[in-house]
Amino acid sequence: MGVRAKGRSSAARWGQLPGVLFVCLLLPSAVAGEPSTGCENCHSDQKYFVEYQKLFRYYQDWLTSPHKQGGLTCDDCHGGDPLANDMDSAHKGILPLSDPRSGLFYRNQPDTCGECHNKEATQFRESDHYKGLKDRIGTPTCTTCHAAMNRKPYYRDMVEQTCRVCHYENNKDELPMVADKANEILHRLNIAKGYMNWTRTHYLSRGWPGDSQALVESLGRQFDAIITQGHTFDLENTDQASIELLANLKAIYQETADEVQEQNR
Repeated sequence: MGVRAKGRSSAARWGQLPGVLFVCLLLPSAVAGEPSTGCENCHSDQKYFVEYQKLFRYYQDWLTSPHKQGGLTCDDCHGGDPLANDMDSAHKGILPLSDPRSGLFYRNQPDTCGECHNKEATQFRESDHYKGLKDRIGTPTCTTCHAAMNRKPYYRDMVEQTCRVCHYENNKDELPMVADKANEILHRLNIAKGYMNWTRTHYLSRGWPGDSQALVESLGRQFDAIITQGHTFDLENTDQASIELLANLKAIYQETADEVQEQNR
């Protein structure tokens, strides 16, 4: 926000950590605009909300997605001609998602998405989920968690919508009961994200003293690495990494709180 704390009273305000913590957690990020394409001209039409609601929602998801921020448009993944002015020409060459030749066919998604998301795809290929894609219908793929352009699959309701579909008690495939552990990890990561936002804002307000900027960047890399590592679905390692990250962030928070309390005596 560009606001810097000044003097002792401002430092004390930063010491009111819980309120600031959750405000930081909820702050939205800015989204850059991109020029319109033929796809947008049709799919932004309000009539789609009634006639083809699913397609309309996909467009709305794209508007706030990193894909849009990165300059990617519909044709980059779906094919077709984004400059065409009529539906038939615009959709020429697009294969249905059910066609095994489509790059978005569920078994092909790791290769298609992996063209940009190489680290995540590499991790996913180590998972039992990826191994099951070859011969098992219904095995999770990229869009199982990242429906449309959902770039924040670490919301806890994802566990209910995905994990428990297969990993339920007495399931026929004898799959392990992982949903509770996954829920616990996601909850911890969301708390860690709040602490990270607070830590970044706190040090920014103090003009980045000492090596604080390098510390914040390191913590950010740790968080990103845990999210990427999560694509292996190795819950034991992900659980331990998330515990260590949150402990480090809480230590910074507590140290700052102690400093503020000492200053106010």
